[in-house]
Amino acid sequence: MDNRHLAPTVEITAYYQHEDGSVSRRVARVPAGQQDSVQPPPGAQVIDEATYEQLLTQLTEASEQARQQAAQEQDAQRHTDYQALLALGLGEDTARRLSGYTGSHDPDEPEQDESR
Repeated sequence: MDNRHLAPTVEITAYYQHEDGSVSRRVARVPAGQQDSVQPPPGAQVIDEATYEQLLTQLTEASEQARQQAAQEQDAQRHTDYQALLALGLGEDTARRLSGYTGSHDPDEPEQDESR
């Protein structure tokens, strides 16, 4: 195929912030001189690269904090479930298996007979 008659193209990178606060980056190859022909997604605002990087860092940090908080809440719930199962008289191994709790045994909790 002979590409000599095709117009030269340039690669552009555009950055957007969406209505929900998320950000995105779009890389496109467009005909030279038509860099402004790339339209943002509906509802998105064009932002510069520095703003994109700053917002992306903030969003990534917030996401990691939310993930850590959810993991802590899940661990606390597993411990609560484990304690409740022990209080019902289940053995420690069974209570751990059913609750998913993997933490250390609390010495203040009553010892359970595993022979059940």
